[in-house]
Amino acid sequence: MADVLHHTYLPFTADQLREHFAPVAGPGDRDRHLRYYLDSVEQARKYDELIRGGDTPTRAQTRLGRQMEKDERFWLATALMSLYHDDGGSGRGQLFARLLKRAGLRPPPSFPRWEDALAGTLDLFFEVNLPSPARYRAWLRDHLGERAPVPYLKKQAEAPGARLEGTTRADAMLLAASGVAVIFEAKVLSDISAHVTFDLARNQLARNIDVMLEANPALAAPAEPPQARADFPGAADTRAHAARTGRGRDQQEQALRLAHAGLPRPGQLPAPPAPTPPRRLRTGRSRQTTGLGELGRLPRRGPRCLPVATATPGTG
Repeated sequence: MADVLHHTYLPFTADQLREHFAPVAGPGDRDRHLRYYLDSVEQARKYDELIRGGDTPTRAQTRLGRQMEKDERFWLATALMSLYHDDGGSGRGQLFARLLKRAGLRPPPSFPRWEDALAGTLDLFFEVNLPSPARYRAWLRDHLGERAPVPYLKKQAEAPGARLEGTTRADAMLLAASGVAVIFEAKVLSDISAHVTFDLARNQLARNIDVMLEANPALAAPAEPPQARADFPGAADTRAHAARTGRGRDQQEQALRLAHAGLPRPGQLPAPPAPTPPRRLRTGRSRQTTGLGELGRLPRRGPRCLPVATATPGTG
């Protein structure tokens, strides 16, 4: 058997990892994502050679050679592939069901349990590029006055052929034979991105949810679910994200409302608590809390792989 890529941070072979990149529709190179991992592994090898040779690496060599220690792509791939390939894959449906239940996610309405939703064949893909929903882009073009108040950005957005939003890259996507799809967004040190060029009320979390709301025939099989609907995060999840990014409650609620999708407005959320002074890090055997006000009471586990949305076949 070929050597694994890294015994700690990616204990799988290049061929195993290659199987988890989504099929490319068109002339694209499927190995373009694999090269990112191979390059990082090569930098780690060079760094180890310097250490064994008694040399002192520069700061740049250390940063490159030990990048995977904080690289969410490696963390996520190792975490999910460990579940997917455990015991030859015989119990992967049950393992992922346990993961999603531990994350506090309810199964889609059509299924009584996650085990039912994930029954049968499961596909796991990394670095999945999902096109921006056409319905959102059409809606945004008619609402630029609300969402793009900066004059020069509004002018750019109004130009003929302007690309109002590019593809959304899902860190990972789990696809079940039932049509259920789960998107994973992994964060190690970074936070949810709040920067969208032409829509001040949109962020990474909203984009990840939005791409699950609309079937897209442009995706290569099997990544195109039959028809999608979302199971939104609960109010507690929304409050937590608003507190972490420092964004106001009304703005966060609007970001998740996705007005173009014709969804009902979420229930009124209670005002977030006033910030409290940071507390000292408390470490237990299996969970940690840190000084983030009310978030200090929430359990943290690493790697933090947050499934943000699910989709099921059904009527839109």
